[in-house]
Amino acid sequence: MQFDYPFLNGYYCSALTAFHQKNGHLYKEHHLRVDVAHDLDTNTKHDHKRSIFIGNLPFDANDDDVWKVFEECGEIDSVRLVRDRATSVGKGFGYVLFQDEASVGLALRMNENCKIGNRMIRIKTAVKKPKHVKPKMSTKKPRRAKDKFISKKTVRSDTNDGVMQGR
Repeated sequence: MQFDYPFLNGYYCSALTAFHQKNGHLYKEHHLRVDVAHDLDTNTKHDHKRSIFIGNLPFDANDDDVWKVFEECGEIDSVRLVRDRATSVGKGFGYVLFQDEASVGLALRMNENCKIGNRMIRIKTAVKKPKHVKPKMSTKKPRRAKDKFISKKTVRSDTNDGVMQGR
């Protein structure tokens, strides 16, 4: 099989643990990344204490480029570069998840002189940002105020008897 990209999305429901054990292994000179689309264990969450954010990446950077730079900091669980869904072109940022927290400190010290491709990259601790919640739109129609105004009527004065009349 020939692929245009050095990454491939696959969806497997069976043999989940067998695939998960292959996370990070080299296959045809590429590091494998195995993720679960939705976590079956709702208590398991991403560990931000073992992660770094990397920015200012070249748009054509791939996971292996990042892996090679940060593997000297310690064992890496995964590298994730954020890509455009339609074009699969990188958006210029991503994340590295290390096996231990000490590796994060080593990676942060590389911030001054770390280059991928022809760009100096930015390295920061990964932080969990709250998801942007859209304000709820009511499905009810707005209540209409009851008619509390007096209708305008033309008022004229009768000069003969001085009485005001409405039409």
